[in-house]
Amino acid sequence: MIGSLFDMIGGWRTVRSRAGFIYQESRGGKRRIVPIEGWRKPGLRDEEWVTTGRFADDQIVKQYGHFHVSEHHRRERAHAHAVA
Repeated sequence: MIGSLFDMIGGWRTVRSRAGFIYQESRGGKRRIVPIEGWRKPGLRDEEWVTTGRFADDQIVKQYGHFHVSEHHRRERAHAHAVA
């Protein structure tokens, strides 16, 4: 409780929360990763974000952000029926 009060006064804002971690940035430009309490199976921390400010999965989302599995399977089924 006291820690969150200091964070609010210090000016930390949440940029993203993913895989059991909260990614925060301060007014001064510093970055930190805070684990979420009570998270059962936390994933891997994205340490690249701390050093560069870019998330590791941004490039993947940029390339494949519009990909949907249901569309992929629908096209495969249509192709299988056309061939048979």
